[in-house]
Amino acid sequence: MKKLLIVHCSLLIALAPAAHANFANEVARGIGMSIERTFEAPPAMGELGRDVYQREGAILGGEQYRLHIPTSNYIRIGGGIVPGVVSDVVHSGYAININYGWKLSSFVRAEVGFLHNSFDWQDNAGSATTRQIDAALYFDLIRRQVGRGDVMITRPVVPFFGFGGGIGHFDIENRQVGPSLDLGRDGMFWTPFVVLGVNVPITDLFGIDLTYRYGWIMTDDFGWESGASRNPGFSTVMASVRFNF
Repeated sequence: MKKLLIVHCSLLIALAPAAHANFANEVARGIGMSIERTFEAPPAMGELGRDVYQREGAILGGEQYRLHIPTSNYIRIGGGIVPGVVSDVVHSGYAININYGWKLSSFVRAEVGFLHNSFDWQDNAGSATTRQIDAALYFDLIRRQVGRGDVMITRPVVPFFGFGGGIGHFDIENRQVGPSLDLGRDGMFWTPFVVLGVNVPITDLFGIDLTYRYGWIMTDDFGWESGASRNPGFSTVMASVRFNF
């Protein structure tokens, strides 16, 4: 009898937690009530994200969105003309440039580059070629990318300005010196310059720069006049392709 009583008490103790859990479950669901639970299948992978981006255009005016690729460096390669209308001694010419740039912040960029100019003197007094290495700081007047929540929007046009300096070498051919003809002269110079321009982003990795640059040739005896000791300035209008990475 004692053994049976001990076994019976042990069973009650063992079943007590389960009974308590069942009781609590019945109270939570409602005693004597039958509850039907409906389980919905979880959405397929990507469905929630697709719904968000389908609605995004309606919320923000139907603009187009694409994956944003952040970049911190770029290369610019281009060419242009050296117009004589806003230059001291130049009649006309052409220019070629290649530059490497770093994005220091959302508004500031630094560049180093190479510029080749070839032009004719005014009044058919000869021709000259300059080659220079320079460095510059550029400042974007507006942000290139603007975030709206989780979406990054790229502006269609970004105006900028910059300034810098460099050193170079010039070659002068067939320079008129009074009644005689100087068949050649070369030398070194340094050049400060200012730049105004706009960038037209085509994608996050590709864009076009349109720039106007005015620089000075800081050296003696570079002008087309005899014995000239002057620092002539000339303009460069250029279009460059910018590759971001």
